[in-house]
Amino acid sequence: MTTFTAVGDSEDIGRALYNALCFLPARSSPPYVRAFFMPGRVEFTATDCYTIGRDWAELEFGPKQPVEVWITHEAAKSFEATARKDVVPKSRAPMDAPDGRGRGAITYYSGDALHFAPQLEGMPTSGKDCTGRVGPVFCPTGVVNLADLWKACDDLLEPLEAGEGDRPPDKAMFDPSLLGRFSKIKTPGRQLAHMDMLFTDSSNVTLVKIGSRFRGAIMAIDRETAADHPAMPQEGLW
Repeated sequence: MTTFTAVGDSEDIGRALYNALCFLPARSSPPYVRAFFMPGRVEFTATDCYTIGRDWAELEFGPKQPVEVWITHEAAKSFEATARKDVVPKSRAPMDAPDGRGRGAITYYSGDALHFAPQLEGMPTSGKDCTGRVGPVFCPTGVVNLADLWKACDDLLEPLEAGEGDRPPDKAMFDPSLLGRFSKIKTPGRQLAHMDMLFTDSSNVTLVKIGSRFRGAIMAIDRETAADHPAMPQEGLW
């Protein structure tokens, strides 16, 4: 049984979770978030099968080996809200947190729960450990195994971020409502929240970088199929 406790800046943890959750709106499927713990950080990934959001926060005292944890959308929202509120005015800040920013503790009990305890403000919250316990889930593109879906997210993001790919296409079509999710991303400190996109010919998936930590992807619309749709005016195409 794997058990560990990791500590990190609560605001940073909340920001990373918030950014991932932007890509899993309420009532979306599959309603799960993956927390991937590794030495020095935790990485949160969420997807609705059309877009992917991934961000990370720094940690201390985490696991020595990578640990993957699945939690529900509801639990992730509770973690995010609790972490975000773990702050007090400097006038009430204790000596071990003079800036008023709490350092929350994340504890994992394998097969049981993931637990978050704020340092300064709020009550602890827990989410059931769903890792490996979820059957086939519905995705807009079909029924999928959740483990396979996480692997697909990794397979899409990692090679693209490495810069692999062919010559970019000269045209791309997107659903504006999906693009809008990227406008919600919060970057650490005062980093610009500009959206840098990497296109490839080999895939209809486009990688997105925002700041130093957020990584995401969005599925482009098949332009040929859209061009043949009776409701698509040719004046709306390049």
